[in-house]
Amino acid sequence: MMTAVLLFATVIVPIVLGVVELIKRSTSETLNKNFIPLIAFAVGIFIGFVGSDNDKKYTLDSLDGDFGKFLLLEDELVQLLIPKNLINLHLDEGDIVEIIKINETYKITLLQGETDDATEKVSSLLEKLRNNK
Repeated sequence: MMTAVLLFATVIVPIVLGVVELIKRSTSETLNKNFIPLIAFAVGIFIGFVGSDNDKKYTLDSLDGDFGKFLLLEDELVQLLIPKNLINLHLDEGDIVEIIKINETYKITLLQGETDDATEKVSSLLEKLRNNK
């Protein structure tokens, strides 16, 4: 988790600096220099909010016990456990979903097209493996 924060900070800092420099240059005569740190803070918060991982795509790995285990699509080492009582739709293992965390609950949306594409891709790869034997 800390590595992700550091990587995100590494990406966000040059962007914030560039935007603040653009604001400084375009308003150099009208902008009080005392407001620059406040502007940098606001720009950083905005970019951080836009780039936050509040909603991501996951693959349903399993529905075991009282939880559904979801794996982040971009990095399957990242897991999200959601209590089954908060999963408000029927899902099958392998389904690709978008999950938006809202306070202490989740909005889960099945991405049927992406699920179908992934299923087709896996089937195609399995068929190629069978034919190479």
